[in-house]
Amino acid sequence: MASPVLRTFLLSATLWAGAVLAADTYPIKPVRIIVPSGAGGADDGVARILAAKLGEIYSQQFIVENRPGAGGILGHALVIKAPPDGYTLLLGARSMAGTRYVNAQVNSDVLRDYTPISLLEHSHFVMLVHPSVPARNVKDYIALARARPGKMTYASLGTGQTTYWCVTLFNSMARINAIEIPYKTGVSAIVDVIAGQVDYFFPSAVLALAKLYAAWAADFARIAKDAGIKPQ
Repeated sequence: MASPVLRTFLLSATLWAGAVLAADTYPIKPVRIIVPSGAGGADDGVARILAAKLGEIYSQQFIVENRPGAGGILGHALVIKAPPDGYTLLLGARSMAGTRYVNAQVNSDVLRDYTPISLLEHSHFVMLVHPSVPARNVKDYIALARARPGKMTYASLGTGQTTYWCVTLFNSMARINAIEIPYKTGVSAIVDVIAGQVDYFFPSAVLALAKLYAAWAADFARIAKDAGIKPQ
């Protein structure tokens, strides 16, 4: 099941002039790119590709720092408190716009507190379910979850994150009552879905495919080893 599209943006603390980036001397020191999620996730991958390319262009270090926790709030707060000089950037998503409406800890405003730099990428989110769950399509899953109110579990990365909006919309439209299991990173959530520890999750398609392929490759390697098959 494909769900809303995630758009990833590069932002900075507001108030710094565009002339900073336009200046021939920028950057004169390493630039931090804050990723408000854990290492190994889709955003982390985008940030590292971006950092490597910007490093080539500007002959300066662009350092990726993962600051997961509190639904992304920790990473966002770090950038807002940083000097508005263009040396602390944030890899943000469109979910930032709605976080403050569902999380009392957030008092920032995307339009007021950040300066947008560029749209980096967009990707779909998908519904991931363990094969042991007796449902082969979304219709079957909804019927199953309705028959088991309060028993199905779903992974969440925190209130206000894109995964939160995906599962909240899905549960509401499907009239499902399920139990939230919080995770710090999308990678750990997918690992538990694959292991059958949680019933469903809404990761980005990029992250889901990468981790599923890795799991399948590991399974094939183990089966081949047990069968005495050697790689060519």
